[in-house]
Amino acid sequence: MVNTADLSPAKYKSWIEFWRAHKGKGRKTCAVTNCHNKDLSGAHVVNVYGTPVKNGYIIPLCNICHGKTNDTFMIDSNLLVKIEDKDTAK
Repeated sequence: MVNTADLSPAKYKSWIEFWRAHKGKGRKTCAVTNCHNKDLSGAHVVNVYGTPVKNGYIIPLCNICHGKTNDTFMIDSNLLVKIEDKDTAK
């Protein structure tokens, strides 16, 4: 996966807005299993059990879980939104 820390979403103000546009606005809590925090941001993640993708995925994570870099989380894979090259601002 490329380093996505400096990427901005094309057409959206934030990655959480990008995620909501693709998955809906209904989710109010962190995507990590058994985490119920509500302070969400769009987090860049990789699916360690799936086929590697260039730009990774976005999921909604709370600030606590988002700050745990290089950790492995259990999430519902239906929450993953794949980032394509066209989704990033150049």
